Amino acid sequence: MDRLAGRRIGVVFGSLTPPEELARGAALAEELGFGDLWFSEDCFFSGGVSGLTQLLASTSTATAGLGLASVVTRHPAVLAMELAGLARMHPGRVRTAVGLGNNHQMGLLPARPLTAVTQTFEILRSLLAGGQVDRRTVTHEYNNLKLDYPPTRPPELWIGAVNQQALQTAGRLADGVLLSVLAGPPMSAGQPNRSPAEPPPEQARGGRAWWERPGQRVAGERATSSRRLRRMCWRLWMRTGRWLGRRFGGLWGSFFGLSRSGRWWGSRSTGLR
Repeated sequence: MDRLAGRRIGVVFGSLTPPEELARGAALAEELGFGDLWFSEDCFFSGGVSGLTQLLASTSTATAGLGLASVVTRHPAVLAMELAGLARMHPGRVRTAVGLGNNHQMGLLPARPLTAVTQTFEILRSLLAGGQVDRRTVTHEYNNLKLDYPPTRPPELWIGAVNQQALQTAGRLADGVLLSVLAGPPMSAGQPNRSPAEPPPEQARGGRAWWERPGQRVAGERATSSRRLRRMCWRLWMRTGRWLGRRFGGLWGSFFGLSRSGRWWGSRSTGLR
């Protein structure tokens, strides 16, 4: 762990984690020194708000995030109310990313996805800051909405991105960006492609997105940085998986047993070398 000193390394709990195991997993992650916990809502495994609540309730200092909350499966006013309550209960420890999500099975596909994400983000930001909203967006309607219990310290709001346009939107508006597993090399390298007319992220409005935060940028030439980041994540993934397999057995043991054999994720796996 000495080589990771000074870096924020987190743990993601998602579709492979049964809901009843979240409390033990979150507490153990914090005990081991992980400072960032994330819960990924993947339809239809476990609910995101309940998962985020459990992560926060099971820890005392770690930051916990929901990645991501779909802008179409919940009314943003209800999501804002839930986040406000959690932010008041656990000040300074809550963050969430918003995005489109995988909603094909429910038939929830807005005609203008990025507009839907941007408008929902703006609504959430306003409500969580104590503002009143009276407008119609491409997905929802708001009639003089205002939270009765806004948080004194609003939670961080991130944007989930799968393409260059979404990444640039996150740079202008959000506190951070959550990259999809479907993101290509120009995004996973840590900096979006920009035309000469576009301002660099530090000059964009807000300028708060993650690639400008000290200690969280992947430095160096884009392709080289992407490969370096993938190798680092891969090593951490395999070491953590082997440890979980030895510690808990069961699903973890069988899954990472296949990993060690190379049948699924062996060292010769293409795309990760």
